[in-house]
Amino acid sequence: MPPFTTKVLQGDMTLTEGFYQLELPVVTGTALPNAFDNSALEEVYIKVLPGRGTEIRLPLISAFNRAWNIKIYITLLDDGDVNVTPHPFTETETNYINGGGTFVISSLFSTGYLHIVAYNNWMLLPSLA
Repeated sequence: MPPFTTKVLQGDMTLTEGFYQLELPVVTGTALPNAFDNSALEEVYIKVLPGRGTEIRLPLISAFNRAWNIKIYITLLDDGDVNVTPHPFTETETNYINGGGTFVISSLFSTGYLHIVAYNNWMLLPSLA
């Protein structure tokens, strides 16, 4: 498997075929562990073009420091599929998506909506194109 490219989870992103590890932005010189603040609503829009074999790994839920207001939208804009996986298991934390592992977005122009719903679980709601 090729190495993962690290991408900062923020704003509006376009990804091409490949393997991506999403990480939180860091605010230096503050007490915040990342750029997500409990008082602000943060949304990230990820467009995947093309999707053939693209894999996106999510950050560890603990990295959000209980700022669970993040909303991530992943939209497939070409043929193929996008595999969305939780961060790989660590010695201290195991994350899931809908209580399981990888979730596949495979319909052209469909969007997966991700939101943290527990200390170790992402909720992914798919839309149908």
